[in-house]
Amino acid sequence: MNNSTQDNTLLFCDDSHPKSLPSKNVNFNVPFTIRLRSSQNLFSSDFGILEDLFERSNETLPKVQAWIDSGVLKFSPEKVESIDNLLANSASIDYKGFHPTPGGENSKMNNRIIEEMWNSFNIDDLDRRSYVLAIGGGATLDSVGYAAALAHRGIRIIRVPATTLSQADSGVGVKNAINHFGKKNWLGSFSVPWGVINDYGILESLSDRDFYCGFSEALKVFLLKSPEKFSWLCAHAFDINKRNSGICKEAITQSVLFHLDHITKGGDPFESETARPLDFGHWSAHKLEPLS
Repeated sequence: MNNSTQDNTLLFCDDSHPKSLPSKNVNFNVPFTIRLRSSQNLFSSDFGILEDLFERSNETLPKVQAWIDSGVLKFSPEKVESIDNLLANSASIDYKGFHPTPGGENSKMNNRIIEEMWNSFNIDDLDRRSYVLAIGGGATLDSVGYAAALAHRGIRIIRVPATTLSQADSGVGVKNAINHFGKKNWLGSFSVPWGVINDYGILESLSDRDFYCGFSEALKVFLLKSPEKFSWLCAHAFDINKRNSGICKEAITQSVLFHLDHITKGGDPFESETARPLDFGHWSAHKLEPLS
């Protein structure tokens, strides 16, 4: 028996060391960073804002795969073509191309779509230092985020929310989910996005209905967080109706900042407690949705 073995034997048998595991509650903190950015022309002149989010972990260029909401493809094909070309010509990344994915609840109701995402991640050999870029509405961000969170226990995801609703709320959230058993968001996880970019230019292609409905989240969070901001929103209702870009941008920006502040400073980012003020109204809406 060599000296090192003898020392180890003494270490574990000496009376000064415990022979059984004590009961312990060990608290520890894990730092997270959400990189929130905004742009007006992400798909052209502001592309550098996205490019700067891709960080190398070693000498190898990070792999990037994009998933784009079919609604964005339909109503903003020129933006998709532009971002595809910019990503393909970027010297900062190893771009693996983009994949279309259904928008709306259809993207969250079919496990086959998630399997297709995993298959693409596997074919392109994405790993935890790679990036998945999700461009679309809240449902698309949910489904792509869910697939990325489970692959390799988490591939970095960068979200580009493409609706007023997702820019004002879910784009900056730290969770994702898909529907299962006929229930809303039954399968999901908590996963902090690597980055979030609110591009206001992409909102111009939205119909009036889709544009206006997103301000419901701003209305709710202003009621919860700031009577002054709620009064301001009411005073500018006609400006929002006219799609005044300055007023609309301010409302969305303040809404997402309120959400981000609650998530990062509210003391319960992963919702282990019963108080979930940012989800006010969600439970009833989620019950009504499958019935409608």
